Amino acid sequence: MKDLDYYKNNCMTDYRWTPTSVLKYITELEKKIDALDNHSVSDNSDMTPLQKSDSLTLFLMHLSNKMGDADVMRINMFAMDFVGSAADSPEKIRAMGSYNILPFSMDDDVCNMLINHPC
Repeated sequence: MKDLDYYKNNCMTDYRWTPTSVLKYITELEKKIDALDNHSVSDNSDMTPLQKSDSLTLFLMHLSNKMGDADVMRINMFAMDFVGSAADSPEKIRAMGSYNILPFSMDDDVCNMLINHPC
């Protein structure tokens, strides 16, 4: 059975030659956001790191107005790094290596929104 990880791995392997997988990955992420949105700040502890990074990916996607397939993958890579980090300030977020590959920059307000995101 093809799941979100299958499409994600397919996209990351060679997103230029697997556009169907990129679109399917985006579609699956959008489906998951409904389930993730049902988590409140108080019950986020049962979210897996993948669920947290997916939630952050979608959060950041909605902040950007220039989304391409490669942009989605870059945002997701940043989200996975952020979930595994101890970044608790805008400076620490901007110091993360994957921050530099984002298709946009984040001012302090957006960084703080990310730090305070429920997941």
